[in-house]
Amino acid sequence: MAETKESFEKTVMFNRNPGSARKVIKVIIFDFGGVLMKNESLSLWQKRFASLGAKVEISLENGPSADKIAQYCTGKYSSDEAFLKELREILQIPLEVTDKQVIAAWNAQVMELNLDLYKVVEYGTRFQLFGLSNTNKMHSDFFEYVLYPAYARDHNDKNLPTKFRELFKTVYTSNEIFCKKPDPMAWKRILNDNPDFAPEECLFVDDVETYTNAAKRLGMHTFCFNMKKHCLDNIIQYIDAFNATVPTSSHATSLAAMNMKEETMTKRCCFFGY
Repeated sequence: MAETKESFEKTVMFNRNPGSARKVIKVIIFDFGGVLMKNESLSLWQKRFASLGAKVEISLENGPSADKIAQYCTGKYSSDEAFLKELREILQIPLEVTDKQVIAAWNAQVMELNLDLYKVVEYGTRFQLFGLSNTNKMHSDFFEYVLYPAYARDHNDKNLPTKFRELFKTVYTSNEIFCKKPDPMAWKRILNDNPDFAPEECLFVDDVETYTNAAKRLGMHTFCFNMKKHCLDNIIQYIDAFNATVPTSSHATSLAAMNMKEETMTKRCCFFGY
């Protein structure tokens, strides 16, 4: 069960690099699997391939398939078909099994989207949002063109964008940037593309502690998400709780700019009689 706001605030600890400056968090970088979508357990995923007659067990960590999957997830294959051909050979999947069946088993690793995904739209009005995921083209296509449209239809009153990627300013997937977490270059790519914010102004959310630790070493705040324990609102509670501890002087420049903008708008409205 997800924590309540009260219980969460009692246990929250700020996971930040102790040497980083005291700046408010204004950027959220989301992992996908285990945060915004639910993944099938490895054992059940392995059973799906076994049901196709695969003689070798599929694995992400070791064994003959792990290296090929890592290459596919970092854009090393020229096409999905080239990867499927090698995967079939490595797992020794019978010839009578169609590529469509293999793809269905492959995509079964991505089960469903987080039911609270619609809340990300609201978060985008307060923070810059980015996606950073270790994934591959077949999985990306599956949740972009199958899972997300179905979710959007079921939540058609939530002002959701037409495409999953439109929830974010930019999405960075390992197969598109040619590197995987925990390689520091995955986060540095985001920082290099967006010089308007610093690492200490970012909160990285992931369900894998190895990855949150890597982001922390770069100076980012981190939130290790557990779908059984946390809800998405806990992330915002974490940010609000931290930002409330930042000295008011840290807000001075941004507040002055906001006040100037509001004063200008007020003058314009008065002039035009609005």
